[in-house]
Amino acid sequence: MPDPCRVISGSEVAGTIGTPVSKGTRLQTWPPLCRFIIDQASETFVYLSDDSRPTAIDDFARGEHTTDATQPVTGLGDRAYWLPRSTALHVLSAGTQLVVMFRGGKVPPDPRSAAVGLARIALPRARP
Repeated sequence: MPDPCRVISGSEVAGTIGTPVSKGTRLQTWPPLCRFIIDQASETFVYLSDDSRPTAIDDFARGEHTTDATQPVTGLGDRAYWLPRSTALHVLSAGTQLVVMFRGGKVPPDPRSAAVGLARIALPRARP
């Protein structure tokens, strides 16, 4: 089973979003998620997943067309898009889907840029 916490460290997350975070914790979900706590009191987290299952490409495409608010992101992986309503970045690269999403009351002021920065660090380390 893949471990998304292996693709980025808490110190890399903190450096990218500009605030301290916890060490990443692998959640027992499918696909597996790595959760970093940004602010415990407001239950603010950043989650990262990497999925190289054969269905990852279809999952990426399905998410790309679920809302009219999808924003294309260029220069990242083979294809990428940002979902502003759910503060989630989806990146497809060589058959692996990488997702970075923020949840809670204290997400970074520019979550899209923060997610892109995190994806740039994690993407080369995510392997099928």
